[in-house]
Amino acid sequence: APPRPAPSGGGAAGFVFLCNRLSRKELFDRSLFGLPKSQLKDMLKITPSTPLFLYDFDAKTITGPMKGQGAPRLDVEKDAWRGRFPAQLKFVADGPSMTCKTGSERFKSGALDAARVASLMTR
Repeated sequence: APPRPAPSGGGAAGFVFLCNRLSRKELFDRSLFGLPKSQLKDMLKITPSTPLFLYDFDAKTITGPMKGQGAPRLDVEKDAWRGRFPAQLKFVADGPSMTCKTGSERFKSGALDAARVASLMTR
């Protein structure tokens, strides 16, 4: 059965995906976020209103917000990243997005709390 979106109230305030200089182009060419299969459960907390961000750990930048299209699921595009990141979600820009340097601040993939989302949205 396809995974169901999180019930209302159980959604993430925001969500971060990761890329590096090699995966960034494919990510934007496909308009597709991907994570390892083990992170699909966390991704199911993403709702249509969850702001999505991309942390490029080579460039030390964060880009967003973006908005998910549909529900996260396995193998939206099976050949993406040679199958290494099968937990996937299509995305679109959510209004004007920004890219800014993160300095010493680091991000890991996963849900963000409301305070961290607010700080990202005001950069």
